[in-house]
Amino acid sequence: MNKKTNEDSRSVKTFLIYTFLVLTIIFVSLTIKAVSIFNQNKFDGSDFVLAVSDENSNVVKVVGFKPDEGSMSILDIENSTLDLDMLSGELGIGYEGFLHNDSEKIGNKSVDEILSSSIFEISENRTNLTIFDKIYLLFLAKKTSTVNISIDQVSLPIEEREINRIAQSLFSDGKIRSENKSIKVINGSGVAGLANTLSRIVSNRGGNVVMIESGDTIESKSRITYISEKGYTVRKLSSLTGFIVEESDKKDIADIVMIIGKDAGAAEVGEEGDEK
Repeated sequence: MNKKTNEDSRSVKTFLIYTFLVLTIIFVSLTIKAVSIFNQNKFDGSDFVLAVSDENSNVVKVVGFKPDEGSMSILDIENSTLDLDMLSGELGIGYEGFLHNDSEKIGNKSVDEILSSSIFEISENRTNLTIFDKIYLLFLAKKTSTVNISIDQVSLPIEEREINRIAQSLFSDGKIRSENKSIKVINGSGVAGLANTLSRIVSNRGGNVVMIESGDTIESKSRITYISEKGYTVRKLSSLTGFIVEESDKKDIADIVMIIGKDAGAAEVGEEGDEK
């Protein structure tokens, strides 16, 4: 009898140890996965612009989140035939996040409805947001009072001067404006028009572009250079464009220099235009 009891006791201990090890492995794996996803977050708690496209891949809504102000800005685009690249290239609106949603009449839905219905969407072709990004943005959308939501609507086509005015009123970043760093844009890509397009995107986000020029040589890598102080503007411009950041000891007319390289084709900063 005692022998059987001891054997049963050992079996229970073995089972408990095995269960503990399995649960530990699962917990560690999930923790590593969560950390990995968290490190891929696009939203860093500062001003953030999200482009929403419909079942035809046309951008129908652009949302600006301003956490520090507790406000949101929304641009509804009627008759849109713009894909994500054309949003930047034709309207001069840069964005950090994008979200494709097949829901019917997605443009008529509220921001929190769009985020809620897309919360578990993870396909890279449909969004660049992590689940943590979407949860945080959903939280911001739900807690923002209606009196702190600015909404504008445009119908395409639209004049460049008018859409620039609207984009600046909705999506201009107050911290970029307050830093007021002078910015020079150089087109070293060999593709005409990219400097003008990028300059427009940066200006519409509150950047102080003081010079645009074509580079003397073709640059392989797009980059942002700055002197002495990195600051918010540099970090935000890097987030907006994906350009690498480098400190420079070379004096320049501008505090920040944005150099467009061959790696940034039309998909990065817009379509071809005039020489710069």
